[in-house]
Amino acid sequence: MTRDSPRLYVEVLSVQFRTSLALQFQYRAAQMIWLLFFVLQPAIYLSIWSAVAGALGGQVGGYGPGELAAYSSASGWRTAGP
Repeated sequence: MTRDSPRLYVEVLSVQFRTSLALQFQYRAAQMIWLLFFVLQPAIYLSIWSAVAGALGGQVGGYGPGELAAYSSASGWRTAGP
């Protein structure tokens, strides 16, 4: 192919389009993984501490299930801030 061939331009633009599309999908996938972890993290911590509280007779360090739930909710919102 010569340098001014329209076929070359089509091929170059096709490669550029596929690369840009792959970058956009990678960005979206990374955002979804981050969002999933961000949403699930307080629920995971709450379930772990609830299991620990259940094994220790209902409290951990003087905190009952209600206080553990409030802390998990507050810590989840705290990490959402700037």
